[in-house]
Order: sequence, then C-alpha cells, then structure tokens
Amino acid sequence: MPALRAVVARVGVACVVSVSCACSSPPPREPTPVGTLADLAVVATVDGHLAPPDAVVAGTGSHIQLHAVVTVTQPDGRRRRFADDQAVSLLRTGPTPAEGWDPERSGAIAFEWVAVQAALHSYDNTKPGHQITYLEREIDTPAQPPRSWLDTLLGHPRQPTDRAAAGWTLDVPRAAGTTRYRLRAAYGSGLTQAPAHGSATGASSRVYRVTRHDGDDLAGWMTAWEQLPYVYGSMPDQVEEFVGADCADLVVGACHRLGSRDIPYTYTQALLQWGDVVFDGYVSYGGAWFDRQKRPVQRLHVPRNTLIIWPTGGHVAVLTRDFDLEAGAPLGVIQAHPNVGGIAVGDTYYQMFRKKPDPGWKLDAVQLVRLRVPGSALSRTHSPPPALPAPLY
Repeated sequence: MPALRAVVARVGVACVVSVSCACSSPPPREPTPVGTLADLAVVATVDGHLAPPDAVVAGTGSHIQLHAVVTVTQPDGRRRRFADDQAVSLLRTGPTPAEGWDPERSGAIAFEWVAVQAALHSYDNTKPGHQITYLEREIDTPAQPPRSWLDTLLGHPRQPTDRAAAGWTLDVPRAAGTTRYRLRAAYGSGLTQAPAHGSATGASSRVYRVTRHDGDDLAGWMTAWEQLPYVYGSMPDQVEEFVGADCADLVVGACHRLGSRDIPYTYTQALLQWGDVVFDGYVSYGGAWFDRQKRPVQRLHVPRNTLIIWPTGGHVAVLTRDFDLEAGAPLGVIQAHPNVGGIAVGDTYYQMFRKKPDPGWKLDAVQLVRLRVPGSALSRTHSPPPALPAPLY
C-alpha cells in the first residue's frame, strides 16, 4: 500500500488537512497528430454573415473578420476541415463540413496573418516593364503575442491557449481603403511554409482582399481605393479589382460602384461630357479665387462630390465636403496623384504636396463640375455593397 503523508495547517480556529499520495502519477498524454496539412483557406464574415470567397467590400462601420480554415489529410486518406467556432457554424454544409480544433488531442497549430500591400509609388502603364511592387507585413493578433515567424520555422510554434487556438481569427481594421491578406500555418516541426499548397508541416493561403469605403456617395466610394498606388494609364480591370488607378479612372471607378456605368474610363477633360461646369476661373496658391477675367470672386459655394478639374495639368479631384468661400473653410479633396504615389485625402490641394503658398500672383486655371449621374451617386444613401471579383495579385 502506498505511503500516505498528512500535512496539517492551522489558521485561527480552522484546521485544514491535505493528503498527498507518494505514488507517481502517469505522464501527460502526448497529442496525437491528426494528419498532414493539405490546404489552407481564408473565409470572411461581415457582421456575422459569410462573405464572398475571394474578396469583400463593406463600409467602415461593418465588423469584418477573417477566419482560418485548415484542411488536414488523415493517415487513412480522408480529409477533415477545421476552423474557429464562428466559422464552424457557417461551414457545416458541403462534402467536408468544418469542425473545431482541439489542441489537447491533436497538438498546436501556429498561424501568422500577413498584410499584402503595394508599395505606394507612381507607376506608369505606358512604360515597358511596368510592374507593381508588393510588400508583406506580419500582423500580431490580440490572441497571439508578438513572435517572429522565424521562431516557427525553427520548430517553436506559438502554443494555443484554448480550443479556438490563438490566431484562427483576425479582426480587420476599420480604416477605409484596400488591403490584401495572406495566412500561413505551421503544424509540427520543420519547414513551415509551402508556396501554393499544403505539406506535412505547413501551408500558405492565397491572398484575400478586403475593401472598405467611408460613405456611400461619390467621395465616400473613392476612399475604397485608399492604400493603393497611383497607376498612370490604369486599365479598367486594375480599377475594378482595386489594384490602382489614376485621377480620372478613380472618379469613374467610384461612379461604377454607384451603378453609373454609362461613364466610360477616360481622361480628365472627357469627364466634362457627363457634367455641368458651375465655375470656370482661377485659384491662387494662397487660396484666393478669380473669374475668367481674373477678377476676385467673393462668393462661391459648391457641395461635396463636386469635381475640381485643372485643365492645364489634366488633373481631377473630388470635394470631400461642402465648400463655402465666404466661410473661409479649406478646400478638402480626395484624389489620385503621382506626387503622393497613391490615393489621398487632404485639407487643401496644395498643402498636401507641401507647396509653400505664394502671395497670390501665381494662378491655376480650375473648373468646378457637377456630374450628371443618378441622384444616388451624389447622396449619402446606404445600399448593400456589390460582390467583388477575384484579386489580380
């Protein structure tokens, strides 16, 4: 019979007795590998609802989450899919319904989410060899402390803390613009990445595009192209699939998202065919306005979503707020411009490019234009976002 030892402790008048056994306890059971990684996918939810398979578009107020879905091949050749609890509830149908992962039984899986974005630069489609450069940035999730992916490569994966292992889900930031995401996973030790498909220990997913827009009018939809590069001579598919845009195509792309597809992709001055000029004159670097005879203008009021065109430079931007010259408010615009290498929102056109305001003698010719598009394109209505096509990258 094993020996017993009693330990007595007194606190006040209470007596607490604990009994320990001198016999050795069995060692903890080692997790049994459930199989080898066969595939890794990303699914998205918008406010709890399943999103399209390759990309999602939503307003900045929506809650977007990306979920890891792991497919494992068992020793007997059967395949099983695993995901976090929310994704499991949405992926119960199909030939391979998803199930929850139990790290105590099957061991730990290490995840790493990566943001994929184009380097902000002025790209030119008219030049031979044009190619957009993409950069990858590792993301640390709240459930997963910062850790180098190299640690996982060396066989030291992060240890999950519960059944929904750390890193299975990523909350997408609510900032406007477009970002692509990639997911990597490691299971076991050894090599932890595969370029396109699963391996015994690791896998890497395709990119998943997330696009957010800050508003449902023209200027609001233009924010969906934030964080993308300026592409001179952009092609329609580059704009529609959120790869990049030049100034005129950015305006047309936003109109298309609003349903106004009668406006084709074109150059800046051609936009006048679909608009009405409400002001034709000059503006100084110091913010003074003049008519065509270069006489000072004292009163000028134009609403948000008005186009501002610089005929000499062939550039166009869109007002992000109502402009009242008498009130002295700065001219807020959103635009794609090579000087910033992308799509940007600024208080004034000139401050954005760090030009020093001169005394006012230098003037730029400008035209303010109201597009003739359906009323919904210039109002702030809320409508369900359309599904987006698969990404080019």
